[in-house]
Amino acid sequence: VDKSFSTSYIFYPAGIQAQSASLLLSINDKVIIGSINHISYGTFKGYDENATPTGNYTSSDTWVRLGYIEPFKKLPFRFGMSSQVYFSKLENYNSIFLYSSLGLAWGIEKYKLEIGVMINDFLLTHNDNSENSINKLPNLNIGFCKELIYLPLKISIDFRTNGHTAFEDCYISGEFKVSDAFSFNLGTST
Repeated sequence: VDKSFSTSYIFYPAGIQAQSASLLLSINDKVIIGSINHISYGTFKGYDENATPTGNYTSSDTWVRLGYIEPFKKLPFRFGMSSQVYFSKLENYNSIFLYSSLGLAWGIEKYKLEIGVMINDFLLTHNDNSENSINKLPNLNIGFCKELIYLPLKISIDFRTNGHTAFEDCYISGEFKVSDAFSFNLGTST
């Protein structure tokens, strides 16, 4: 059983704080992932439509995610799925959303290439007392990962749709593996 645990606590300007913790367990080519992320946007002074103070309020978002990945036994594919509960709080408005994601990766060992597609965060259900409209369209992610032959570099390019047909974002990253004990990552996005 391989295990990996990571945690972070980040302070941003204006009193914004982000915390996260994740656990990854790998058992016989199967991977189980659990994580929790929380962002506190701070305490704000509240006012009504007449600029009369209404008191202080807080705002925060919390995500709890559980995922599972497993390779197919006789094919060069891996299948993954995850579910996420998202809690959002802004003043007196509270929202709870349940999302799910599905993905498939094709590993072409001869070319040291992986091609993946993922339907990301399709909304299963929600409980929302705000009056905002909810985007129920999932994002489609398409990605390529290539391990270079003559450099210690694995480069990844990912595209994400906006829930319609157009690609909205592009992510490019690279992992430089200097040795088994040392590697570093670089990346950018649009």
